[in-house]
Parts: sequence; structure tokens; C-alpha cells
Amino acid sequence: MEKRTCPDLGYAEQTADRTAYPQVIADRGDALLLLYSHDQGRVYIKNENKLYAAMHYEAILKSGYWNEYRGENVAAWINAYAEKADEPKSLFQFVTSELSQDAFLCWFAQWAAPYGKTADEVLHKCALLFLERMFKKHGEVLPEVKSIGMIQQFQGLDVLLLVNDHAAVLIEDKTNTSDHSDQLARYLEAVQKAYPHRKPLPIYYKLASQSHYRSCDKAGYAPFLREDMIDVLNEGKRAGITNHIFLDYLKRLEEIEAGYQSYRWLPVSAWTSSSWQGFYWLLQRKLQNGNWGYVANMAGGFEGFWWAKNRNHACYFQLEQSRLCIKLAEPDPLRQREARMKTFARLLEQPAVKDLSFEKPGRPQNGKTMTIMVKNDYLQTNEDGTVNVEATIHLLKEVEEKVIFS
Repeated sequence: MEKRTCPDLGYAEQTADRTAYPQVIADRGDALLLLYSHDQGRVYIKNENKLYAAMHYEAILKSGYWNEYRGENVAAWINAYAEKADEPKSLFQFVTSELSQDAFLCWFAQWAAPYGKTADEVLHKCALLFLERMFKKHGEVLPEVKSIGMIQQFQGLDVLLLVNDHAAVLIEDKTNTSDHSDQLARYLEAVQKAYPHRKPLPIYYKLASQSHYRSCDKAGYAPFLREDMIDVLNEGKRAGITNHIFLDYLKRLEEIEAGYQSYRWLPVSAWTSSSWQGFYWLLQRKLQNGNWGYVANMAGGFEGFWWAKNRNHACYFQLEQSRLCIKLAEPDPLRQREARMKTFARLLEQPAVKDLSFEKPGRPQNGKTMTIMVKNDYLQTNEDGTVNVEATIHLLKEVEEKVIFS
């Protein structure tokens, strides 16, 4: 094993395995130093979300004032997420519509046909793995694939895969949108009517994240998510696939995933919508409660996370990005003002509300949902402006426990 030591930092890289790169090895204010193979380093500026040109890491360290990095190593995500002016963008950064996703899915699935083995055996095996994983979502075993047909926009359904004479795989592709108007049930009914002797395997393919998949489950669709596809494609990449279309699509998925992971290293002030969604996804699992999504309003909207400690109570908590609100739902316009004032008075009587630094909102307004009190400092941050996840979750659990909705 090769061993390198970074001067003045005490950092030791114990392996020459290329898969271990990049690694964050040093920080300086808003900058991180990433180490790549062959001793190449690149400086990443958080607020700019930019990776600067590579040079020997020792030359960068000699510029001075670097500190040994002791945080979470998120270099792989940074490398996927950051803008790199000296590298070409993925094809799928330019072609972002759902139709382009549908085209890739058909292109990829075709390689599972017998002729795919002769043309590119490694890609053929990966396409079979893709089909196998979709079959598995429905508790089915993929048979030997003797033929596969691809139909786009079958009565509105994005992609229909006809595997042998046995199965019909329905793929409804939702890049950034979600299902609506009972469309999933309609697509399934249409396929069952057209192919009554085939086993329908409905798949809800989603690249972006969403709060829940209850409507998909209700319609009988199995979610096949971004992380599922990344896992399939990475297996193909490790097996040696070199096809540029395949690798470009994987690159785009990894860029999207890194965007959701960016809350882990970006200062809160630089968070994007994807950063907030990734953070909310984590909160949802840590709190074992809540839903999240975009909330439209006259001020331009925000990414929100809301949860109730008691489903039968009209009060609930809502995160509106950097502020925590106590909300009240009252659909009757004639009762809204009175309900808002009484709820505010009851909350104000609680010592915990004062101790937790809740305040009256700047402009209280009546409505179907009303903000009763706000806390503008619920996000606990580190010295570099990044979120302290554990401390923030601890505070939210404290708020949930101590604030009483009577």
C-alpha cells in the first residue's frame, strides 16, 4: 500500500485505490481541499458551489492557512454536485424532460433482449438486472428474457415494456412532478384491457424525491426511485460498462442525488431547494413523523415540512425553511379571528414557549391556516455555518415534547 502524508496537516492516505478518491483533506474558511488520484487537488468554494482547476495538492497547501479537515467526508457528493468549468456537462443536464427519461429507459431496456448479449454483454447483463429489480418490486422472478418490446406513450403511460409473452411492465416516469387525477389507475386499466393475458407490473419511476408514495401504493404501483437506479447503474459501471449514454445518465443521477445531500456540507445560507428537501427527508425519518413539499404563497413560496403531535388537534408545527412556526387550522372564516387569539393566549401562558424563544409573528393574519407563533433560530449551526443535524433534531424533539396543544 502506498502511503502519502500531507505536509503540516498530519493527514495520511492509506490506500492507492482509485475508488477511494476524492477525499476532503483540509479546510480554510469557506473553502475545502479535495484530494484526487495522482496527488491532484482541487479547491471547492462552498458558497460559489465551484470546484477550481486541479493542481498538485502540495502546491495548494503551500498557499497557507489550511487546517486539517475533521468533518464528514462528503467529497464524492461535492465532486458530483459542484460546477466544474473545465469538464463537459452530462447530456442529461441539457435534455431534462420526462420524454428524454422515457427514451433512456427504452434504450436501456432493449439491451436485455438476446441480441444485446452479442452487441455488449456487460450492458446486456446490467439491463437484465434492471428488469430483475423491477420484477422483484412485485415479488416476481424475472424469467429468461427471450423478447422485449418497448412502447412509449401507450394511452398516456410513459413506457410499456412487454417481456416475452408473460409480463407487461408499466413505467410511469415522474421526473419532478407527481401523480394526479387517478392517472395511475387509468393506465393500469388500459394495459389490462389491451393485454389481458399478461401479468401487469406497474412501476412508479421517480428521479426527484417526494414526501411519500401512498397514492402509488394505493394504485398498485411499486416505487422505483433514484437510489434504486443508481444502484443498478453503479453495478454496471463496476462491471466495466463504457457506453457514454449509460455513463452520462448515471452521472446525471449522481448529480441529482448530490444536490439532495448538499445540506451536509453547504452553509445554510447557500442551501437550494434540493438541500432543504434532503434535510426534510432526513428529519422525516429521525422524527418518524411529518410530510414535506413545496408550499406556494403570495411571497413566492417555500420548501416546507409539517407535522402534528396530535392528529385530532387543529394545531401543528411547520418548518418554513429557516423558521419554525406553530400553525392553527380553522376552515370557518367566522371563527378564525377568535380561534387565533385564544390559541395565542393559551400558548403564551406556557413557560416552555417563552423558554424556547417563540415570538408573535410580525403580521398575524386570519385564514384557513394561521401562523400563531414563530421561532427564527431553530436551526443549530456549526462555526462554518453548516447545520448541526443532531443538535437541531434534539431541539425539535424538545419543542414537540414541551409545547402543549390544549
